[in-house]
Amino acid sequence: MQVDRVNLNDPIFNNSFYIIDELKAILKSVGLQIIRVRSTLLQPPTEEPLHFELSRKGYYKETGFVAIKLRKKLVCSSRKRT
Repeated sequence: MQVDRVNLNDPIFNNSFYIIDELKAILKSVGLQIIRVRSTLLQPPTEEPLHFELSRKGYYKETGFVAIKLRKKLVCSSRKRT
């Protein structure tokens, strides 16, 4: 089996990883809110694929990947229009 060299300058490797509580605080501080979470990759890594796996609704700590859909919070103005 041939293994290709990994290009560490590739954008896919330029990521940050957070625990869920850190992420929630960061999102709140920039005016974003979580509206949907899906988790997948519950199988351990192997050379051979085990079986097709659907994502699960919600956050599961033991999964390998979590997708999060966000929404920008609307800011209500307290000024009265005249």
